Amino acid sequence: MKNKILLFLLLLAPITYAYALQPVWELPSEWLSLYFSGDTAQDIAVDASENSYIIGTDSNRAYIRKFNSNGLILWTTSYISPSSENSKGYGITVDNAGYVYATGYEIRTDLGQSANIWVAKYDTNANLQWTTGYATTDDDAGCAITVDNAGSLYVTGYISQLVANPWSTGTLWVGKYNTNGLLQWTTVYAGPNKDNGHGIAVDSSGDIYITGVANDGNTMNSGDIITRKYTSTGLLAWTTIYANPMDNRGAIIGQDIAVSTSGHVYATGSMGTFRFDLNGLLQWATTYSGLGIAVDGAENIYISNTSSIKKFDSNGFDQWTTTAPVSTVLLAGQDITVKNNGNVYVPGTYEDSFSKCAIKFKQAPITPTGFTGVVISSGIIEWSWNDNSNHESGYSVYSSADELLVNLSANTTHWLEETGLASNTQYHVCPN
Repeated sequence: MKNKILLFLLLLAPITYAYALQPVWELPSEWLSLYFSGDTAQDIAVDASENSYIIGTDSNRAYIRKFNSNGLILWTTSYISPSSENSKGYGITVDNAGYVYATGYEIRTDLGQSANIWVAKYDTNANLQWTTGYATTDDDAGCAITVDNAGSLYVTGYISQLVANPWSTGTLWVGKYNTNGLLQWTTVYAGPNKDNGHGIAVDSSGDIYITGVANDGNTMNSGDIITRKYTSTGLLAWTTIYANPMDNRGAIIGQDIAVSTSGHVYATGSMGTFRFDLNGLLQWATTYSGLGIAVDGAENIYISNTSSIKKFDSNGFDQWTTTAPVSTVLLAGQDITVKNNGNVYVPGTYEDSFSKCAIKFKQAPITPTGFTGVVISSGIIEWSWNDNSNHESGYSVYSSADELLVNLSANTTHWLEETGLASNTQYHVCPN
């Protein structure tokens, strides 16, 4: 539906007209690409050409599926451990050159080991470049992965316990690999109980941010949201923990994390969403809980969970909420991705649990404000307005009879019309 700004034109004398209309709160889906997979659609990444990549698990194999910008499947590849045992895909990212990186775990009983952290690199055509792993004496897994501008990889997850507690099954783990898969450093957070890294992000300086769960209580089910910052060399910069206000009622978990170009850190999880400054100090929080979080160039925040996607501005004010385009689809997975043009990508799953999907949402243009029309002379008018978004592909000007006068380019804020205008006629400007 077009969003109109109306100007009633009376060609009499120079008069200024101004309108301020409400922005658009809906987020229409551009496409939903359906495919079949037995287990999960876990994570999503999008490259510079808006090809999207989903990782998950199908039976005992990790799989990666690539879609083009129109939602057509380009290829699918899968990975199973060399011992032909279970492998699971949890996290995916893509670098500026189009290389794809994945993490999860693989079973390696052929080496006398249990589940090991699995990391792999693929080229843009699904050709495997290398795989590597990280193993301790028991269960280990990579849960999230990101890449910096130099091609270095950062993985978080958990490794087997480093403390003697019968309830502990993991220690929060972070590792850095170079672009060739060589391990650079590792670091851990080891509380007295189970700890796990669920989300990871890296800023332009190479500093790393993780979120997850830290269980430092004495009960099996307690747990708190932990957020940490490390330098590019793996040194701890700060830690903040949001304590469970209802101990013994189940763990609260940090699920995903994002960092803006200005250095603000946004984490979401099972008890809400939080913004921290560069030093780890809490600036604001909202009770909206998410599985995935992303931030755009204007520092708007996008949060997804199984039922909806919500957009907040940088101050935590609600902008809009949208749901899956089909009522039987859950917005599953641990991630959401937003591009600078406002397009939003999430993985999904149908309620039958056998069908998975990738979903692309296209943000509707926000209606311009501050619209003025100044009559210069009979038949000539100068129009101007404030362009409030970068989501439009252009503007069109119509008469009240829906007759097209002109198409204008995106980000246009000024137009001088000298022909084709009529007295006592309404005209409207529509962002496309």
